[in-house]
Amino acid sequence: MKRHALWVLGIVFGACAAGNPRLTSIKLYNQQKNYAKALAEADAWAKEMPGDPEPYYWKGQIYTTQAANTPGQDKKLPLYAQAAENFLKAWEMDKAGKIRGRLGKNEAIVAMNAAIYYLNQNDPDNAIRFGEFAVKLDPQNPDFYLRLASIYARKGDTEKMKATLQKGLSVAPENPDLLYFMAQAYLQDGDVEKARETFLKVLEVDSTRARAHFAVGTIFFNEKAYEKAALHFQKAVDLDSTLTDALVNLAYTYMAMEDFERAASALERYVQQVEDDTEAWMNYARVLYQLKRYEDALEAISRAELLDPNNPEVYYIKGTIYKELGKTQEALAAFKKAQSLEQSR
Repeated sequence: MKRHALWVLGIVFGACAAGNPRLTSIKLYNQQKNYAKALAEADAWAKEMPGDPEPYYWKGQIYTTQAANTPGQDKKLPLYAQAAENFLKAWEMDKAGKIRGRLGKNEAIVAMNAAIYYLNQNDPDNAIRFGEFAVKLDPQNPDFYLRLASIYARKGDTEKMKATLQKGLSVAPENPDLLYFMAQAYLQDGDVEKARETFLKVLEVDSTRARAHFAVGTIFFNEKAYEKAALHFQKAVDLDSTLTDALVNLAYTYMAMEDFERAASALERYVQQVEDDTEAWMNYARVLYQLKRYEDALEAISRAELLDPNNPEVYYIKGTIYKELGKTQEALAAFKKAQSLEQSR
């Protein structure tokens, strides 16, 4: 399971009005890193004044400081979750508004770390609760909308995912990550026109996004706009040589354009990287056949045969190549095997 990384924040253990012995003790113990005693003081304060949000605010600060001074993400995140729980409680109890003004960007980061903790625990409901709290505390941070939208997506709530992305884009209309996620949402909904428009906007903002080039290239391919598709697939490959899906789609685009030389070049590169793709080896053989490179085509289709010996299409291609090579008996045997495999299906 993918583990989501925590957000980094700077801790400032803020001052408060003097005269409260509980708070004085909390600040002293916290400075000494005696978090257990600091929390005990905060709990005693909460019992003495059950309607006061102040002790919960300070419990949040104690857990935040403890988390910041604890090594290792797996140990930090549960502490941030405890901190966020107390900040949220303080927020909800604060009818007079004396706490809310103190909760800002640092506490928003704490809340988002809590969301990450619950997401890693496969608890999307609590992840959403704290993701929404983070956005409430820092509504100008586009990354928080992106994270919250991804949590909604994981839960399968596409409507709230899209609404969150729209809110994020109202804050940062040219954020390429939000735009890319929004384009994917349009594509998932079947709104290809909006998806294409939004992927292209991603590339206006940041032309180095290989996956955006790949996505819009796929849309153009499906629309039979092969020149445009090839342009975007090529850019995707140039930007990210490991994006093999773009490379094979580039090859298939050239095949559709009947540009067999460039199709062969792209497929040669692809099968060197992805050696177990039967379909690619078959198409490579077809392209080499069109170029009258029959011996190379035979070698390619033999690789496909090794990968999928029960595929009748392999033997039809093989028989066709043998026929061009003048090997009549081998061609007949291949065609016969293709027919036998088809009948046994």
